[in-house]
Amino acid sequence: MREILKEKIILEKGKVNNFELTFNKSVGAFIIGEPMVDLLSLLKLEYDFYEKANDSEYSESFYDILELGLSVYVNDDDIITSINCYKFCYYNNVNVIGLNIDDLILHISTKLNKTESYYVGKINSKEQKQKVYDFDEIGLQVWVYRNKVVNIHCCNFRDDIG
Repeated sequence: MREILKEKIILEKGKVNNFELTFNKSVGAFIIGEPMVDLLSLLKLEYDFYEKANDSEYSESFYDILELGLSVYVNDDDIITSINCYKFCYYNNVNVIGLNIDDLILHISTKLNKTESYYVGKINSKEQKQKVYDFDEIGLQVWVYRNKVVNIHCCNFRDDIG
């Protein structure tokens, strides 16, 4: 396990710089179905840990790694269930965060399952209503504001991890 992680992580002065997306599987070194604790011991990055809310059946605990622009969601056994990217997420060497949604759809060339709109409250003192695009076949949920991708949520709809 540790050898696989070493191969997946590109370290440069202690920082991870590999954010390549693999559909239904991973973003860089963060692999769905793998223990988060192994990564934490290797990465030496600052993070905040948020315990899941007891009053919600949909809530999960997560590690927020601000430096990387990532939130990594885990189940009760600290196994990664999904990865949320809000700064970097590369697919075929293109950072898809910030892309126009139409360009993203062309770039990933897969079927869109559904689109919904959500009010997400104030972000940077501005009220926002974002569109959410679901690509079930490849395990992506894409959040868009003013036609620009602001968030990629990578999971695996094929496996129940948690």
